[in-house]
Amino acid sequence: MKNTREKIICAAVSVWNEDYSAPLKFIAREAGISRMTLHRHFCGRDAILQAIGDDFVDRVVQVLDEAQQEMRPPIAQMQSVLKRTHRLGENYNFLFDLFEQKGCPEALIERFRVFEERFAEFFDTLVAQGVVKPGVN
Repeated sequence: MKNTREKIICAAVSVWNEDYSAPLKFIAREAGISRMTLHRHFCGRDAILQAIGDDFVDRVVQVLDEAQQEMRPPIAQMQSVLKRTHRLGENYNFLFDLFEQKGCPEALIERFRVFEERFAEFFDTLVAQGVVKPGVN
């Protein structure tokens, strides 16, 4: 069973993928907790958004790590990363919409840099192995 914090994050992703303007009580209801319990774990929308952003970056980094550790040809590693990050993007769709409209919240910018750096490292490895041509962005 997921702990309460994880339940809140999952519920927020689910609710906000449908409507980012939905009130916190909808998230609490989706998580099966009271609004007071939600506020014991998060002080508000921004704190939940920060946790979701952290969770997203952690999952993307995990995808990259796992792909690099796979004993498969580099092209298969790249396909794995593309498929799995595409699924993550679908699961966290509201984040992309939100950032497009309002920009990335300051608190998440550094976390997203971690993701971008890890992806750049993975991509550079593929270039070094000759899978991707140098200069391709």
